[in-house]
Amino acid sequence: MSHYKKSSAKDHFKVLLVEDSEFQGKYYKWCLEDMKTEKIKVTLVDSCGSALKLLAQQDFHIILLDLNLSDTMGEETFVTVKKHCKDIPIVILSNIESEDFALNLLKNGAEDYLIKADINTTTLRQCVKYVVFRNEIEQEINQYQKKLQIGERMTSTDHGRPTTVTSSSEFIANISHELRSPMHGILSFAGFGIKKIDEINKDQLLDYLKKIYTCGNRLLLLLNDLLDLSKLESGKINYHFQKSVLSEIIQISINELSTYSAEKNINIDFDSPGWNDLIIIDPHRMLQVVRNLLSNAIKYSPANGIINIEIRDLSDKIQLSIIDQGVGIPEEELEGIFDKYIQSSKTRSNTEGTGLGLSICHRIINDHHGRIWAENNPDKGARLNIIIPKDCQTRIQAK
Repeated sequence: MSHYKKSSAKDHFKVLLVEDSEFQGKYYKWCLEDMKTEKIKVTLVDSCGSALKLLAQQDFHIILLDLNLSDTMGEETFVTVKKHCKDIPIVILSNIESEDFALNLLKNGAEDYLIKADINTTTLRQCVKYVVFRNEIEQEINQYQKKLQIGERMTSTDHGRPTTVTSSSEFIANISHELRSPMHGILSFAGFGIKKIDEINKDQLLDYLKKIYTCGNRLLLLLNDLLDLSKLESGKINYHFQKSVLSEIIQISINELSTYSAEKNINIDFDSPGWNDLIIIDPHRMLQVVRNLLSNAIKYSPANGIINIEIRDLSDKIQLSIIDQGVGIPEEELEGIFDKYIQSSKTRSNTEGTGLGLSICHRIINDHHGRIWAENNPDKGARLNIIIPKDCQTRIQAK
């Protein structure tokens, strides 16, 4: 099985071009090998069988794949090649101008989808340059990851258990995928819109814009997590304490996530208290905490479930609890879920994200002189709890 080969400054960037049209194959090869700023070496074959033989013998950085070949046709061509080179980006070259067909291939791992009628020197070179750039970024990530692994071997607890360096190493390896996925969606849907601008109707354009907006929001959340953690760890974040009503912050969070909860038909049960829940906090940061905890509860809850939100008066403190009916958290992981980059073993394989959300919440609550912890419900699901002083600002100043 061939693997995604990393190039050095002295290496050529190796492209496997699979195209059974002699004219188109030579044209695409000329377009790429004539690039002045990159060292590109294109190997041209005209069948799937020939491509698989080469992939078993050589390493390539990218595959440009025509779907309709002499020995295989359509989606089967992509599936066959992808099976033999899971790590190599594959760009589809196709005459099929079907959005659903293209999106299905992109969803199943294609790097990009180029319609042959639209391919010119510029589009083909830009596509490959993007992969060249990504290859360079991945090399930098790998180098940084190796440094982290060296640090991991040198830093362990008294019990011989690795510190969170292991988790941060995994995080560095995964973050490029997490950031790339929504960005790829933005570029793909924008590309469809540009290519069809003269023929697209208003409803189709609105659909593209909605999908771009959704991908953009997801990308923004990921970037905000990284930026917030950096600020929190460096101590450069500024808090703006003011009198706030906690129940109002909770209701704002419920309203913001109403569409998300409605998609799973989840009912969020919260009643404003009959007592004064006025506190002195940073309302923006507290909203961030509640929103994150509630979003997690929705994410891990089954469809048609119920999430309960409770607040209790503890004299000079207030306790907030968000209770879901999800998969729960293994007992041995209850404390660790607030560490950086950590996700529960029950959920990490089925969720997306940086794994920074709970760590950021933990830091914000600590900075409010409070406490946050997780526990499991006796029947099912998890309960996330927060206790904060009613006057955080005075406590912090006294500290």
